[in-house]
Amino acid sequence: MDFLRKAEHAFHEVKEHLKGDEDEEQEYHQQEQPEQHDNGDDSGFQEAVDTNNRFQSFAPETTGDVKWFVDGASYFHAVSLALEEARESIYILDWWLSPELYLRRPPSRNEQYRLDNMLKAAAERGVEVRVIVYKEVTQALTLDSAHTKHHLEDLHPNIKVFRHPDHSPTDRQTLETAFAGLSLDNLKLNDFSLAKTSGEALKELYGSFGETVLYWAHHEKLCIVDRRLAFMGGLDMCFGRWDTNSHPIADAHPGDLDAIVFPGQDFNNARVYDFEGVDNWDHNKLDRTKSSRMGWSDIALSLRGPILGSLVHHFTDRWNFIFSEKYSKRDEGKYQIIRMGGPTGGARGGGHRNYFDGMEGRFNRGMRHFVGGGEEEYQERRDDYGNSGQTKIQLCRSCSKWSAGHDTEHSIANAYVNAIENAQHFVYIENQFFITATSKEQYPVENMIGASIVSRIVRAHNNGEDFRVTVLMPAVPAFAGDLHSDGALGTRAIMEFQYNSINRGGHSIIESLAQQGVDDWRRYIGFYNLRSYDRINISASMRRAEQQSGVSYEQARRDHDERVGGYPYGREEQGGDYGRSEYGRDGYSRGEYGRGEPDRGDYGRDDYRRDGYEREDTEGGGYDRSEYRREEYGREDYSREDNEYSRDEYGRADYSREENDYRRDEYGGGDAGGSYERYQSAAAGANDRTWDTVSSCYMEGGTDIREVPWEGDAEAELDAFVSEELYIHSKVLIADDRLVICGSANLNDRSQLGTHDSEIAVVIEDTSDPVESTMGGRPYTASRFAASLRRQLFRKHLGLLRDQPCDRPDANWTPVDRDPQRYDWGSRADELVADPMSDDFWRLWTETARTNTDVFSKVFHPVPNDRVRDWHQYEDFFSRHFVVPGGDDDEKDDDKRREQEEENRRSGKVSYGHVVRDEFPGGVAEVKDWLARIRGTLVEMPLDFLIDVEDLAKDGLSLNAFTDEIYT
Repeated sequence: MDFLRKAEHAFHEVKEHLKGDEDEEQEYHQQEQPEQHDNGDDSGFQEAVDTNNRFQSFAPETTGDVKWFVDGASYFHAVSLALEEARESIYILDWWLSPELYLRRPPSRNEQYRLDNMLKAAAERGVEVRVIVYKEVTQALTLDSAHTKHHLEDLHPNIKVFRHPDHSPTDRQTLETAFAGLSLDNLKLNDFSLAKTSGEALKELYGSFGETVLYWAHHEKLCIVDRRLAFMGGLDMCFGRWDTNSHPIADAHPGDLDAIVFPGQDFNNARVYDFEGVDNWDHNKLDRTKSSRMGWSDIALSLRGPILGSLVHHFTDRWNFIFSEKYSKRDEGKYQIIRMGGPTGGARGGGHRNYFDGMEGRFNRGMRHFVGGGEEEYQERRDDYGNSGQTKIQLCRSCSKWSAGHDTEHSIANAYVNAIENAQHFVYIENQFFITATSKEQYPVENMIGASIVSRIVRAHNNGEDFRVTVLMPAVPAFAGDLHSDGALGTRAIMEFQYNSINRGGHSIIESLAQQGVDDWRRYIGFYNLRSYDRINISASMRRAEQQSGVSYEQARRDHDERVGGYPYGREEQGGDYGRSEYGRDGYSRGEYGRGEPDRGDYGRDDYRRDGYEREDTEGGGYDRSEYRREEYGREDYSREDNEYSRDEYGRADYSREENDYRRDEYGGGDAGGSYERYQSAAAGANDRTWDTVSSCYMEGGTDIREVPWEGDAEAELDAFVSEELYIHSKVLIADDRLVICGSANLNDRSQLGTHDSEIAVVIEDTSDPVESTMGGRPYTASRFAASLRRQLFRKHLGLLRDQPCDRPDANWTPVDRDPQRYDWGSRADELVADPMSDDFWRLWTETARTNTDVFSKVFHPVPNDRVRDWHQYEDFFSRHFVVPGGDDDEKDDDKRREQEEENRRSGKVSYGHVVRDEFPGGVAEVKDWLARIRGTLVEMPLDFLIDVEDLAKDGLSLNAFTDEIYT
């Protein structure tokens, strides 16, 4: 009888999905079919735009299902699941796209999930892949969109890539005169060089569209699969974005090179060396035995339902505009427009979405419950996020003639202003930049989001209301290591504009509040950064393996990275279709559409276990590469026995080399005597207790750093500790736990005005799925989506989330159409952050930020810092302690470099980001006593940094008007 009830239940769900999706399909196509203007040939095709919607957006208010992702590991895993199931089309819009990006980690086990491999496999299945990337000015940026285009298009004819805009000079002579004696093709300009260049020369370098000089970029991040599932937010699919919730910044694995998580250019710290030569994906000057990477904090979304009509509309509109302007005039016949009813009619034929493909998917989703878990598991998932299509969602954008062929739209800015002015209790902002104005006196800054913040706080102050604005932003908004160098001019310019927005210059937010009678501004607004630390595993086992193998770790690591990235596309013996039953190095079986089977802890298509993903007693000792013991599908069993991972006595994953042998000779090339093999052979017998990362120590349930083992002497351990700012790249606003604005738009003129960078964002109001909460100690009804996202972020920043290893995905690592959002409502950690206006929460938030700030300041002397008010104090606090990152190291030969290193040692300097030894006469034990106090990554923003310096960047900015406008 149980069998029959399950069958009846499954078929009932199929019926309900069919009925619900028919209604959804109708609403989708009503949005997807705006008036079209077609002059009879493809080159003139573009849609009309109606901006009479809320916020003057081109898109109407609509509905859908939405799921958040905090940080890149979960987001990219979800994207990989969608890409491997694509049947018809994949649309990608990115500022930067790295074809060699691994969507799952570690790379040694996930070659099939490298982005270019996934897109190639999809194209071979008949999927039309359409990509739009920003075409950069090569003299100023290192994105190498030409590599992106040619590499992807060379993989398969079904992959088409547009680059836009072209930067064509109108007066070549002016350009050549300005850069006389230099090769324009090889010219590289830093911010200081650009500032010295005449405005006319820069206009020629960047080119123009009508009266608009093309200083601006396409900045959206969007991926649409089969026009039914979308991903968007702050994450480009490029190097440097993949990260986990604890943000490990060390990635040396002396016991096993295959445990490397960040291969090649993906191990990046732009405060030391910016990206360079990205067409050579494994080119990386950063020595990971000496330097840390920079962690990346970001937010993204997965969406389905009627909102897809607006997103498809936006991508199609952009594709057709670029086709009309550029690609209709070249490579005739290679590219086509995308018609609103379906794909372009390439490999699979044109037309609308395949109804039977959709029905098959609905049938499979219903049958999952028939063959899988019981009714309780099914009902539990429906109850969590069961209101399909009821969440109110509206797409907004920034665009203009140059970027989209339409009149200027700045509906994102309108939405921000509306959210702030109508907030009743709080506004929480995470953003990469914070440049805004309170009045016209702050020209050239034009966006007035700052004025709205001031107005709302003044109203609260006058009415005696509890109201708070909390802003998180990067400590250093760009990537300069030494802020006093010429190369940091652009960074200083941005910092000057940001401080003038916050607390300097006479018209900032804090100064404006004081002018209007708000004396205690800290009661209403606060600014914060994020910072992390780690310990590089340069323990004794690394030295032993190097000596035994005769190969340095870095040399072996480079060999590993070359092999990981060296997948032989289209080998004849593979028939151009990876024609093996066992795919690559990770042992995943290849399914009908190239999808990985759940052979080694991977998700299957429909039958992977949906409960108990994350073991509650997780150890923190490194990147766990363990197997999942999967019992019955859907079984609600969280026992340690069922979910246990084979671990050694030190809590590290214990796996045999035979089991993880990825046959490198066959797939990676190289002979058995290569650096990789020699080092691995020497390291195989090591029994080193040292953890490869200690980032879990400041997370919930993490081991006290003083109890984490180290194999080697104390001096080496002291040298192994490193710290770096945790780069905030999010673009999100949350108001009152009821409204969320999330997308690609920064809080600055570039993103908000519409005439500059092109952007997208969604406004989400989940009124249909409330959760009972409190606000300021009073009962309060919040939105489940907004409240869970805000609480997740606060818990991460405060160290109230458990570390989640890179290869242990859970239900929050899947697309919105596969699993509902999971959140542990009512847990101890959740209750600590549930009420963002309570005194208890605010005490926890401010005391954590204060403690972390004090510890980082003493141990690592990071800048910016409130102890640095002028350049003399900068020298005393920072420069005299550190070997400054970047510089002219590339131009030094080995002998000169060694001489410089010896001189640095004699002077007491240490490498950038390491412990300041002068502070710790008690050695590494004293260092760990201080680090043990850190919880999470939250730190105070140093609002007094260089406050006594009259102008941070004025001398450079005054040389031409270019830098004024481009950095706002």
